[in-house]
Amino acid sequence: MKPVCIKGPKGHISASISLPLSKSICNRLLILQAIEPSIGITALSSADDTRLMQESLRSNEKTVDLKNAGTCVRFLTAYFAAAGKHKIITGSSRMKSRPIKPLVDALRAMGATISYLEKEGFLPVEIKQSKLYGGEVAIDSAQSSQFSSALLLISPLLQHGLILHLGEHIASYPYIQMTIGLLRQAGVNIVQQENTIIVTPGQKLKGSIIKPEADWSAASYWYEIAALSNSCELFLNGLTPESLQGDTIIHLWMKNHFGVETRFDSGGAWLTKNNETGIKNGAELDLLHNPDLAPAIAASACGIGIGVKLTGLQTLALKESDRLNALTKELSKTGAHTKISNNNLIEILPDADKVTHASLHMQSYSDHRMAMAFAPLSLCFDNIKLDDGLCVEKSYPEFWHHLQQAGFSITG
Repeated sequence: MKPVCIKGPKGHISASISLPLSKSICNRLLILQAIEPSIGITALSSADDTRLMQESLRSNEKTVDLKNAGTCVRFLTAYFAAAGKHKIITGSSRMKSRPIKPLVDALRAMGATISYLEKEGFLPVEIKQSKLYGGEVAIDSAQSSQFSSALLLISPLLQHGLILHLGEHIASYPYIQMTIGLLRQAGVNIVQQENTIIVTPGQKLKGSIIKPEADWSAASYWYEIAALSNSCELFLNGLTPESLQGDTIIHLWMKNHFGVETRFDSGGAWLTKNNETGIKNGAELDLLHNPDLAPAIAASACGIGIGVKLTGLQTLALKESDRLNALTKELSKTGAHTKISNNNLIEILPDADKVTHASLHMQSYSDHRMAMAFAPLSLCFDNIKLDDGLCVEKSYPEFWHHLQQAGFSITG
């Protein structure tokens, strides 16, 4: 951990930012490239999670420590099983409390030999050499879309193909669509019939060059900065509305409720602030399919002092931290009134009398999205002091440098 103090600029904010590439896309492409080496990737994310994925795929070690990287754990568990590798997968203490049982159950149903080494249903797991045939399998998709994506990514290795039943309740469905889109770019024919996805036997990946997109999840913190500014002109290089990423919806939500206008051109997106008619109290947003946007949206509401109701947050407790409780606890320090209902809703009540001349000490819970969502609040307060600045390296290592480009003072 490395404490960091952030002080926001006064007045107009202007900057041109080259966002990181989407680690979600890059990590999927690395699995596909491991299956078919002729697949080319034009560039990769600088995120720790992507570096960890690369290193783990190259490693000959039997035990693979994936720290707190959820995509790496889920994708590599499926890949090592399908590739007939003998591996032990472990992770951080937090990762050991995050679910993996639905994925293991599905892999076992397809022929994998996987055993739990400590607590049933959680890491670490041992994957023994076996043959996966595929076929028809159902998976509980309510806790994480990564289980389904992990199975789809290995479908070209399955002799009997894959008929995947997602179940009635599906979390973060756009990430499953992202996986399908990348498989199609790599030459796989996929059929969707309501909540069933079919990959027929004999599908092969084709050598192709694929260019990852700029990260829309990372863009959410710049939308937050725009929302909390008095005026701004921010250029986010590489963003496009024609994206595989479901988090593109942030530009519509920020326009409709937080006064941030987006203009796209061939190079990226221009963000400006509309203080006249853009800010609206009482937004109700369903984040079931976009839970990574919850931190930036909740922090924006608290910083501006408007009410918002965020639903569909049942998976937040299973992330790198318990984000549901972390957000309500830390954002209450802004003076906002926050509450949780039914473990899937955060309600922030209007707060016209919030204290602005204060230094806030906030905990990140070693969670990159908490740190990046709390930092822009320095535009509304004297400064923000965070307990851990290094955790942003999980997805956006350049974050603090980019804030400095936009006029923020970063010390620590």
